[in-house]
Amino acid sequence: MNGQGELFKQQGISKVLKNDPLWESRATDLVIWVAKTYVSFTIEDVRREARDQNIPEPHHHNAWGAVMSRLAKSGTIVRTDRMVASTRPQAHARRIPVWIHKDYIQHCDPHWIDEKQERD
Repeated sequence: MNGQGELFKQQGISKVLKNDPLWESRATDLVIWVAKTYVSFTIEDVRREARDQNIPEPHHHNAWGAVMSRLAKSGTIVRTDRMVASTRPQAHARRIPVWIHKDYIQHCDPHWIDEKQERD
């Protein structure tokens, strides 16, 4: 990945998350819980659980992505090659990735693992 591009990405993630460290902590814990509970999941599963657990929407629309990116970079969650259509109306049925918790890698179809992520 482009060094400067990666730097800008990490700066953006930090900027988005530093505004509300309590939300970030709750969201991070929730993503980990969903990853362990659902085995495979999407960000829509996480958002639904957030609503059910009274975790408010973040202050910035990129905050959920920032949490997912940090957890992926740390190796806690792994993006698979599987994509599904979003069911959120505002997402216009765009394709979104399916994720798994790192502990489930050995139990999933090896074709699910995103080879690009393995190289990063």
